[in-house]
Amino acid sequence: MIDFVGADYFSRNLDVLAPSGRLVFLAALSGATMDKVDLSQILYKRLALKGTTLRARDELYQKRLLDAFEKEVLPLMKGEGKGGVQVMIHDVIPWDRVRDAHEMMEVHSYISLTSAELLRTHKLTFRLSIGHAVEQE
Repeated sequence: MIDFVGADYFSRNLDVLAPSGRLVFLAALSGATMDKVDLSQILYKRLALKGTTLRARDELYQKRLLDAFEKEVLPLMKGEGKGGVQVMIHDVIPWDRVRDAHEMMEVHSYISLTSAELLRTHKLTFRLSIGHAVEQE
């Protein structure tokens, strides 16, 4: 699971992670600190937590990462090649309506992501994904 939100979704993310799951923090939009953290799920589920940011990386590293993503992951997201990655997106919302995206996520219990389109290049469309962790029935 990739988390851009941070503190507000921490407990919910732990609830829905499978045993031996991984949680990667790329940002902390709702804050980076929490008053109380229950470590029991991390221990019992054998979860791995990792944090990183691209801001501390040089442009060459970022370009290599984007190139690797485009070559190795994007084809799987398009259904090409062996295996695959199931990408569930509820809606793609223009950046000028990002407030609407937040409201949708607060009101509804989507299992998927709501994406706000940020920047379009000739190769890729970059999106800010606003995740909402809910348990599937």
